Amino acid sequence: MNKKILYAIIILTLIISLFGIRGRFMVEQSNKNVELAFDYNSLSDMREEYNNQALTLDDLKEYGVNSIAISPLNIKNLIREGKVVKLEKSEITKRILLSDNEEAFWQEFPEHEKSAFLIFQEQNNFYNNLKAYQKELDLEFKEVNGKNIVFFPYWKEDFLKIDVGFEKGLIEEINDKGFNVVFRFENNDINDLNYKLLEGINEETTVVFSGQEILGFPDNIEKTTELIQEKNNTFGFIEAIIAVQKGEDKLAANLDYDIVRVHSITQDEMNIYSQTKIVNRYMRAIRERNIRFLYLRPIIKENKDFAAAKSINKEYIQSLNNELVSAGYNIKRAEPFKQFSNNSIFLIFSALGSLVGGILLLIELFKIREDLIKYILTVIGIIGIFLTYYILDITIFRAGLALGSSIVFPSLAIITQLLKRNSKKSILNYFKAALITIAGAGYVVTALADISYLTKINQFRGVKLAFLMPLLIVTFYYFMEYIVREKNTTIKQKFNEILEINLKVKHLVILAIVALAGIYYILRTGNFPILDIPAIEEKFRVLLEEILYVRPRFKEFLIGHPTFIVALYFFKNIKNNYSLFFLSLLAVIGQLNIINSFAHIHTPLLISLLRTVHGLWIGLLLGLAAVLVIRYLINLTQNQRVN
Repeated sequence: MNKKILYAIIILTLIISLFGIRGRFMVEQSNKNVELAFDYNSLSDMREEYNNQALTLDDLKEYGVNSIAISPLNIKNLIREGKVVKLEKSEITKRILLSDNEEAFWQEFPEHEKSAFLIFQEQNNFYNNLKAYQKELDLEFKEVNGKNIVFFPYWKEDFLKIDVGFEKGLIEEINDKGFNVVFRFENNDINDLNYKLLEGINEETTVVFSGQEILGFPDNIEKTTELIQEKNNTFGFIEAIIAVQKGEDKLAANLDYDIVRVHSITQDEMNIYSQTKIVNRYMRAIRERNIRFLYLRPIIKENKDFAAAKSINKEYIQSLNNELVSAGYNIKRAEPFKQFSNNSIFLIFSALGSLVGGILLLIELFKIREDLIKYILTVIGIIGIFLTYYILDITIFRAGLALGSSIVFPSLAIITQLLKRNSKKSILNYFKAALITIAGAGYVVTALADISYLTKINQFRGVKLAFLMPLLIVTFYYFMEYIVREKNTTIKQKFNEILEINLKVKHLVILAIVALAGIYYILRTGNFPILDIPAIEEKFRVLLEEILYVRPRFKEFLIGHPTFIVALYFFKNIKNNYSLFFLSLLAVIGQLNIINSFAHIHTPLLISLLRTVHGLWIGLLLGLAAVLVIRYLINLTQNQRVN
């Protein structure tokens, strides 16, 4: 079985597979609405800071905001706004001492040391909504002497957080000024009222839950799903990098991923960030992660007066609005991405292409020459593909296909284009390696072409395994090719020799450095890297984005790709020592990051492609520069020896 035939099969299956991502591409390009929703509750923080002054709805409308997010008022809000009066036992005792009024309303209720009263002017919606807690809190409702009383026999300070409903007048004002209303709910121990409120909100509005849990978690998420679907409302799914809300994945799946993903910046971050940093962060979320709902808060600076604070907020909101419009987006209510999922035929062809890549890798690793073995591997692989497709869940099949492709093709790229000793080395090998890896990326993209991945509810699992396995495969190939076969020995003999090596301190130091570098590398990879980004790296990232629009990955253009170029150029000089091995490990990192860019399905396809192109050409230039520097240093050293 000729290798050229196998590569031809890869090209053919890749072309067919790529038709399967057309649906994803069209869905990404068609969704251009971005919602700018301002958190109304945060305006109270402005009033506290600036002597009861805050941005108005008219201000926000002028700046370009198109939605206002409101939360139910709680008892504390009602007291603060003068909509209700609270009296506790101690306060009533004082009143009795000052005036012995036998007709006082509290005479109608039993006396308890820890009791309290809420006094309403009228039986409004807040008064009536409290009846949802009547049974659980043993509340009493009476009209006494013209006063509407809610009696709490055992008052707790936690009751101040009890939600009592939305302010109808505020909703009407928001609607009258042309804003969309975004409703927020928190999961409570007693959710009867929240369900009632959710049932009563406007049709075709967006719901964004607050707190650490989805309304109804853990046992009543189905009820939340039903209420959202009845009114054709939209679930605002908060990005996991902002906050993980328990139950959000289940609710999103229940809603068939008919959601909008939300990006927000906390109030503490808003207060310390510059306007430019805020706008850049929001734009990066839109551009690189397909976010379509931006949750805004005010910038509050302690050292500014209100006029200056108002100017700052106007500047950042209008700047964000202008950048979105310039980039081709519409400031309208966010819409969920349309449903899509590629056809089974594309998954099968992708699996066949990945299988052929795996066979090519096995041929290189074990120097398989017999066609019979190649045919047997092919038949077994095809049978395995169809069995796993029809037996396993489709999600597992997709994940397995993506993981296999992300391991096979970067390994194949490095082995065939860099480590293989009997092939000529030139700059062409650099581009061939990239094409091989990009072919694997094509299979990954096809495998994960589904709305559940685009919305990031499902994610590419096994990222760290995909980064680790090619390093081990390259290590195994180097060991077999340059140690076992080169020395005409056996694996067992060579392994025993390695165990007998007397290590020096310098060897231990080198091993320690390599181990630490490997640990750092693993901790910085994945959907949720454990180590934070250093401040200087963050500044460099922003600079690259300003220049290139999309930032290439550091591990591509600063490490992997330049190392590949250096290893190619000096291949003849280093192939007989361990320098080639260490350089190949660094080179494979560049290929792995190409795959990783495309494995982020929530990132637009064109952005991933542009990021890869930037990484390749910058990495090439840096690699050539490194070659010139190394050559200069070598010549300088040789001249000094001669002299």
